[in-house]
Amino acid sequence: MDNGVDFPKAPAEEGKCREIIAGHSLPPDVPLFLYVGRMMWYKGARLILDGLLKAKAAGACFRMIFVGGGEDFVGITRLARSHGLGNECIFTGPVREREKLRAYYSIADMFLFPSTFDSAPIAVREASACGLASVLVRGSSAAEPVTDGKNAVLIDEDSNSLAWAVIHLSKNRSTMKALGRNAMEDLYMSWDTAIAKACDRYGEVLAGKEKGEKPWTGSDLPR
Repeated sequence: MDNGVDFPKAPAEEGKCREIIAGHSLPPDVPLFLYVGRMMWYKGARLILDGLLKAKAAGACFRMIFVGGGEDFVGITRLARSHGLGNECIFTGPVREREKLRAYYSIADMFLFPSTFDSAPIAVREASACGLASVLVRGSSAAEPVTDGKNAVLIDEDSNSLAWAVIHLSKNRSTMKALGRNAMEDLYMSWDTAIAKACDRYGEVLAGKEKGEKPWTGSDLPR
């Protein structure tokens, strides 16, 4: 079942967005990429930083904001510095105020989430609520509801592929905005809708049980 989000289907209030932009001294003419989530290596942090290093070496100009905390926070920030990305990467730590988090999503041009660990990640839905499309790994759970080139960009799980995406997208901010608009229309789902879908599915399962139908088990799944 799909996860929903508690965000409304709209960008954050402009004043909140301006506050975030000013607080980080973000230049208006430089593309901004975003990650929101636990700061853990297994969620693709190294892939992001290695890809950004290659994109910078190829001449791409960008900023990257990491929102979140976690056990690998120190190691990830150290790798960013050792890659020479100190000017490009901003690490905010956890952001628990929901409207402030909405503002981070709303000011970004593209959401980088190359995790193959997460199942139906809420962060991708939160991004879509704010009109922000995602760069996702092809074949991952996060990529299941998206369409490459329409409401997301799909990459291989390697730094060269992520670097290509950053380089290409950095030159086409209008493309990122169009992807974001489509993501909002195609992927947004409130918790009310998600819960209603789950209730409908439970009803189908219970009705089938009353008819003597056997629910699928792991060994019954189509192969």
